[in-house]
Amino acid sequence: MLHVALEHWRKNIPGLLRATAILKRTYPDILLIRVGTGRNSTLELIKSLDLTDNIRYVTANNENDLVRLYNAADVFTFPSFYEGFGLPVLEAMACGIPVVASNRTSIPEVVGEAGLLADPTNLSAMAQALKEVLSDRALAETLSDRGIQRAAIFTWDKTAAATGSIYGQLLNSRPTHQ
Repeated sequence: MLHVALEHWRKNIPGLLRATAILKRTYPDILLIRVGTGRNSTLELIKSLDLTDNIRYVTANNENDLVRLYNAADVFTFPSFYEGFGLPVLEAMACGIPVVASNRTSIPEVVGEAGLLADPTNLSAMAQALKEVLSDRALAETLSDRGIQRAAIFTWDKTAAATGSIYGQLLNSRPTHQ
């Protein structure tokens, strides 16, 4: 499993770790790769959940490192409480990695039908969604294909054009001052 996010409360790192502990009951050798460094409180939680051998922190020094990590993963997980957009989800889908993410804020709009969504406060549901992807190769392949297709609709050119259109509408609808 792969998780790419800063250590911030809204990223739900403790929830992800607890869901990983649930998965460890079925998959004792489960491995969660986290990009970045862990805070002391997170490292203590890892120890208390007996996940020391199941969690690895790695550094991605550039985009190529990050792409390699995405491509090495069996599933990308993103259990955030809140996101403005969720770019790592889009990056994972573009790399063809099945996604299990939060059903909150902007994430469902980004994921669409290309991933499994779960309530980030329901650790059993998050663990179950991850288990489904890890245990069902056909589901993982379907989500991978859908993710690649979904990611293709989000381009910087389309974003710039849509943003320009909105600004144009706003400027054209502005009352003129005499």
